[in-house]
Amino acid sequence: MSSILGHSLIGAAIASRVDADGRQKLALMAYFAVLSLSPDVDYLVYWIFDYEIEPRYTHSIGFCLFISMIALAFNRLTGLYFLRNIQFVYLVMSPISHLILDFMVGVHKSPFLWPVFNEAFTSEIGVLPSAGRLDIQNYYFWRNLLIEMGILLPICFWFSAAKVSRRWSIATAIALLAVMSVSGYVGFHLQR
Repeated sequence: MSSILGHSLIGAAIASRVDADGRQKLALMAYFAVLSLSPDVDYLVYWIFDYEIEPRYTHSIGFCLFISMIALAFNRLTGLYFLRNIQFVYLVMSPISHLILDFMVGVHKSPFLWPVFNEAFTSEIGVLPSAGRLDIQNYYFWRNLLIEMGILLPICFWFSAAKVSRRWSIATAIALLAVMSVSGYVGFHLQR
């Protein structure tokens, strides 16, 4: 699985595409971070009830669409103007991004196509490192987090900057590509 920070970062980058300002933008970033983390709700069941859900149906397109529909209904029913105008595609992108990141790790099988197909899939090649054991004293957690951020931060920066149509200098583009390439190379060659 990708890290909590990685999933949240992608959610915040998606939120940056939605028109809002000031505190509304911060609220949207938190909202989309939660949407991006929503497929991991099965971990809450495990932590609270010590019950492991297998296969992980929360890591499926069906579940992501269900969560997106709940978010859409919430947005329509709330009195907050900035939530009512969020395009549905962004509500779908956020939880789906979770599936993509976990697939890029290439460790755990997930039934991505559930409820249409029950078969679980995993990537044969992993680019992102696994978050590993969530322990701040775990060396591999920090190493993998650094590699993951080296891959995801340039992508998030590009996705966010494209909204404001900033012109990039060639040096900035080359630096981002270099960081992402080195991190991707290291992540690809980690033992799975």
